[in-house]
Amino acid sequence: MPGFIDILIIAFSSIILVKAVEIFVSSASRLARHFHISEYTISFLLIATATALPETIVGITSAIHKNPILSFGNTFGSSIALLTIIPAIPFIFRNKMSTYSIVRSRDVYYTAMYTILPLLLMLDLQLSFADGILLLIAYIYYAYRIIKRSRGIERLFDKLEQSNVFHQIILFVLSLCAIFFTSRWIVEFAQDLSSILGLGIAFIGMTITAIGTSLPEIAFTLEAARKNKTSEIFGDILGSVTANSTLVLGITAIIHPIIFPGYHLPFITAVMLILALAVFLRASETKEKIDRWEAAIMFIVYCLFILTGWISTVIYR
Repeated sequence: MPGFIDILIIAFSSIILVKAVEIFVSSASRLARHFHISEYTISFLLIATATALPETIVGITSAIHKNPILSFGNTFGSSIALLTIIPAIPFIFRNKMSTYSIVRSRDVYYTAMYTILPLLLMLDLQLSFADGILLLIAYIYYAYRIIKRSRGIERLFDKLEQSNVFHQIILFVLSLCAIFFTSRWIVEFAQDLSSILGLGIAFIGMTITAIGTSLPEIAFTLEAARKNKTSEIFGDILGSVTANSTLVLGITAIIHPIIFPGYHLPFITAVMLILALAVFLRASETKEKIDRWEAAIMFIVYCLFILTGWISTVIYR
């Protein structure tokens, strides 16, 4: 019975979350048009950072409770989902998606570099306070580069006081708060459900909480695909992966170092993340679009990740 209640609460929170993301996307797009900022830039920086809030909450909470390994699993599990099943979602609505913007801007390659950075820092079986500082610096540089590239950003604050878009700003903030709280509920009750199922904490982070905290990105992708906004989808995916690899892990490691009991967990995670990244890069570069076959391969890679994680949990329990 408790498990059934957890499922109902997760489902109800998910419905609220999807509606909140729909409002969030609409208000963000209108603000972008008003301030002459490209929707790709908005999704790559602002929306991606906002939809990474659930992962940030999990990171802070788990670090405070001195169990940051949950944040590690959640962060990398979410990134693998972002590079595999989430890009495959839009094929519900269309046959292919152009990756021209992320290839020509080279953002896809910068994201790959930021994604590999924490893997290199984990070679000593920990992400220390110093590693966390380095990751935060990397995120600040990433954000600065995106802001500097956008011509419209400089006009944002000049127009803010004289514009008539305060209702959009209010909707933006309120929907962001709804995303924040519903994502937290989803994670908390997913953890309760996983405890009932008797699954390991690392596997929980990589699967149940990772999918839970990725719901904003999933909802955003569905809404953007429905409105034929391909560039926003890829902007959000790359921005979220970068935020996970730098901002989220950096904050977590600063609050409490992430220490691994052995090489099996970081090794398996690194292998699957690099595989997911390689498939995503290859699909993006091929004729600068992703088709149904490539989306199917992405889905298979994610299933392989889940299977590998489950097997490692059983072996190293």
